[in-house]
Amino acid sequence: MKKNYESEALKVCHQSAQNLFKLGVIDENEMKNFDNDCISPTPKKLFKSAGSRVKQNKTPVAAASH
Repeated sequence: MKKNYESEALKVCHQSAQNLFKLGVIDENEMKNFDNDCISPTPKKLFKSAGSRVKQNKTPVAAASH
C-alpha cells in the first residue's frame, strides 16, 4: 500500500520511526502515533448504491400564467 505523506520531511521521520520500531526501540502505540502524524488520510472512494441515491422530485411544476 502506498503511503501519502504530509511532506518529504515527515516521510523521512516516519521511515526512521519504522526502523526504530523494527529494532524494538519504540512500541506499537508510539508507531501508531507516527502513522497518524506523518501519513495523510486517504480519501475514501464514494460508492453510490441504489439505496443511497437521492430520488428526484417528480412533482410537476405548474406553469406561471401571465
